[in-house]
Amino acid sequence: MVMTYLMGRGDTYRSHHYASIYWSSFVSALLAKFPHITVDASELCIATGQQQDAQGDHGVDRDTGETAGGTDTVTLDADATGRLIAKCQVTDYVLRGEALSHLNVIEFFTNTYEVNKVTRHNGEATTGAMHTRPSTEQRMALSTARQRGRPRHERVDYDQTHPRFKEKHRIVRREGHHTLPNFIGRYFPARDHPNPSSFYCTSMLMLLKPWRSLATDLKESSDTWQSAFN
Repeated sequence: MVMTYLMGRGDTYRSHHYASIYWSSFVSALLAKFPHITVDASELCIATGQQQDAQGDHGVDRDTGETAGGTDTVTLDADATGRLIAKCQVTDYVLRGEALSHLNVIEFFTNTYEVNKVTRHNGEATTGAMHTRPSTEQRMALSTARQRGRPRHERVDYDQTHPRFKEKHRIVRREGHHTLPNFIGRYFPARDHPNPSSFYCTSMLMLLKPWRSLATDLKESSDTWQSAFN
């Protein structure tokens, strides 16, 4: 434990890693699409104590820059041309690649993660920085090293309409990974009533059912939220 701390690996050991899911962003998108859904004040409680050590001193996640508070926070990013883009997990999920279309919200953020795309030129990898062309011997050694290592993780591009399609893509984690979801924001509504509320049913459908359009994919137009959930 002492050596681990001195080497900068922290003073705690965890058997799992955690993927942050900013549930408030999804709830806001849901209520914007279905403003007629009645929401009890108790169903909008804020979960601020979940995995606080994954955040900075002001409740800002170190990886995504989003907050765990009740207000919606817009995180700005810049593309390769310097154009500012609003970063949003709802957009990432809706515009996921076709190979990931079968994943629900939990599966998408726990089974995959976002990285920068790597451009390869004749066996050379670069992310846009200055680079030097490798020699033939270096390319052969690199090819041999790849054959010796573990199989490469599957890469899946976002949909071409995604604002970061050219710069980002998702890597699929291998089966048996130790990543769990860490929900930040509002608590899930409790199912402690014989007749679950519409907000509870829509929240669970949005969480557990794969979708791309909230307006059409969660239920048939002739169904109620309760019947669609049951």
